[in-house]
Amino acid sequence: METEDPKRIDELLEFVVSEEFASKNYFNMELKKAFRRVVADPWEGLTQWNGKEWLPVEAEGASPFGGVMGMDLATATRRLDEMLKREPTVAVIKNISSQELARAISLALQNWATQLHQ
Repeated sequence: METEDPKRIDELLEFVVSEEFASKNYFNMELKKAFRRVVADPWEGLTQWNGKEWLPVEAEGASPFGGVMGMDLATATRRLDEMLKREPTVAVIKNISSQELARAISLALQNWATQLHQ
């Protein structure tokens, strides 16, 4: 889903943490464990749902100029890449407000779409 409407983004995040989303029937597949849920934001850094709230994901060697936890978008994208390759993960990427950020995310999305499902 792509949107600039903050209300739609909030609705998506509410759905991602809902019981309906977590049910195996929603995806019509058997999973050994639930999806990891993460949000990447250029200003807030990378956060992960722990079942009750969104908590920051810490990064080693993070940039002092990045999000809340010092994780810039490039670091957050690399960390997200590691998560996607380890276990089923649902990622919401929000607040991409410039063409440069959009291009950087576009390259990562292309890579994930072609590499993870081969």
